[in-house]
Amino acid sequence: MMSRTVPVISLLVSATALPGCGGGQRPAATPPGGGQAHTVPAADTTAAAPAVVASAPQAPANLAGSWALRVQDRTRRGPLLELAIDSVTGSAFRVRVAFLMQGNVGIEQSLFEPTLGRVDADGTLHLTVKARAQAEPMGEMSGVLAGDTIRLRSYRWAGEDQTAGGTRWLLVKQP
Repeated sequence: MMSRTVPVISLLVSATALPGCGGGQRPAATPPGGGQAHTVPAADTTAAAPAVVASAPQAPANLAGSWALRVQDRTRRGPLLELAIDSVTGSAFRVRVAFLMQGNVGIEQSLFEPTLGRVDADGTLHLTVKARAQAEPMGEMSGVLAGDTIRLRSYRWAGEDQTAGGTRWLLVKQP
């Protein structure tokens, strides 16, 4: 489970700055039965500056859009796959199949369910393609975003490692 740290900004307000809210000077208190009130000096309430806390990784804003799977050297063909990435929030984003063609057969997008992708602290993106009727993901990919290209470090499709033999896969952002 990923640990998340949320930055907290302390807000200090001086009571004298809020005279309409009961701030300002108070009259000397008189104890019941008369006499002089005993006062105790108030403790110093000023806090140290808030600590700088590292925030969770953020998915890049330009991640949202349509991404097409390509082979870097174009010598090998695989499935014609187009993914739609949206709902980018924090380090998470939603992935859904926009188009899939295996061989000469088009596969209906409604057979796939949307999944959640994530961005790790080192900037690696992880995403999956999951068919509704299968327990295991149809595709699993991870890579690094560079401009309008995600260079896949790992890519499994239908249980097979598609990077075996040195094939380099890319997800290229579509206009």
